[in-house]
Amino acid sequence: MPLSTREIMDALAIVAEHENVKVAVRKSVMGGVIACLTTICGGLLAGRFGMAIGSTFGGITAYIMSNNFKPLPQILMEDLSVHQKEELVRSVRAVINDIRVEDAVMLATLIVGNRTLSKTVLQLVVNFLRTQM
Repeated sequence: MPLSTREIMDALAIVAEHENVKVAVRKSVMGGVIACLTTICGGLLAGRFGMAIGSTFGGITAYIMSNNFKPLPQILMEDLSVHQKEELVRSVRAVINDIRVEDAVMLATLIVGNRTLSKTVLQLVVNFLRTQM
């Protein structure tokens, strides 16, 4: 029995969630670097008071810069229209047509376990979102 659109979208969300850990870490490191640099600059320019101002400014800047960050699973499950989901699922089915699975969890496990397939599917999703959104 072929997987439904909903099951494939669930599998994509699981795979995306697995990969989003890396994105969240990168965003956190970038925010930390911004806060650190502004604290150092503030300290060099105005001493202890400058460090306090620099760290506050850096923290606020990092927060503002990360405000537009939306996890990929949230985009896949909430922001795509029904037509876009069906189109994405058609594209994914073309990539996974030889895989016989019974449910979304099994599909997600197979995709995450195969690094080449995982990269291919995630690249397909990213390209789809770039062109469709």
